[in-house]
Amino acid sequence: MDKYTNSKFLFLFHADGYLREAALDKISDELSSPFFVAAILLRLNDWVPPVRESALRCAERIFPKTPATVIAPALLALYPRTLSWTRWNVERSILTQTLCRLDVIATLAERIVAEPQAPVVRMLAALTRSPDFDSCLQKIAFEAQQPSVRAFALRTLIDGRARWRVGTTRRWIDKSMGQFATVASFEGRPLTIRADLLELCTRGSQDRSALVRKIALDGTIRGLMGTTAGVAIARSLVEDRSQGVRTRAEFVIRGQPT
Repeated sequence: MDKYTNSKFLFLFHADGYLREAALDKISDELSSPFFVAAILLRLNDWVPPVRESALRCAERIFPKTPATVIAPALLALYPRTLSWTRWNVERSILTQTLCRLDVIATLAERIVAEPQAPVVRMLAALTRSPDFDSCLQKIAFEAQQPSVRAFALRTLIDGRARWRVGTTRRWIDKSMGQFATVASFEGRPLTIRADLLELCTRGSQDRSALVRKIALDGTIRGLMGTTAGVAIARSLVEDRSQGVRTRAEFVIRGQPT
C-alpha cells in the first residue's frame, strides 16, 4: 500500500463518525497488517450505528481474502475483549465466520503453541467456546511452550468439556445476615471429539511441568483408578519432586485392588 492508501486507515480513528464511515467504505483490498484487522474489528463495536454497519460491509469484503497469518495475531490480541462488547449485534457474525476458517484455526493454534510468554490462556479459553477448535486441543496439550496452556488444554480434554467464565454470581454464606461471596460464573459445552484418556494421562504424566503432571494424575484418579495402567502411571511419579504430584500418585497406589 502506498502512503495515500494507508491514509484512509488513519480516519478509522477520527472523532467524526462520517469520516470513519467513509474510510471503511473506501477499504477494499486484502489487509497487510494485523493492526488494520484490529482497527476494523474495533469499528464493528463503534458507538455510531452507521459506522458499525459500514464496518460490517468492509469486513465482509476483505476478511475472506485476508491471509490467516495477518488475521490471527489481531485475534490473539483482541478476541477475548470482544466477548464483553455490548454495542454490536449482527456485526459479530463476520467474526464468527472468520473464526470458522480452517486456515485461521490452524494459524491460531500454531501461534498459541509457539508463544513463549504472552498470556494466551485467556485466548485459548475463549476459542474453546467454538467446537471448530476442538481438533487443535491435543496438539496444544502436548506441544505448547507454556505450561499453563498445556495444562488448560489437557484438563479440557480429560474433562471432555469446554468451560469458560461468563461473569460473577453471588454465593450465599448466611442469608439471614445478608452475607454472601462473589464467585466466578461459568458456562460450558461437551467437546465434539473424544480423546483417549490413557494416552492423555500417560503423556501428561511425562510432562516437564508439575502443573501438567498433577492434572494427568487427577485424570488418572477420575478415570483409571484401580486399573493396572493407572497404577503404572502413579508408580512413575511416586518420587516426583513436586509434593502435589507425589500425594496424588500415592493416593492412586493406595487405591489399587488388593
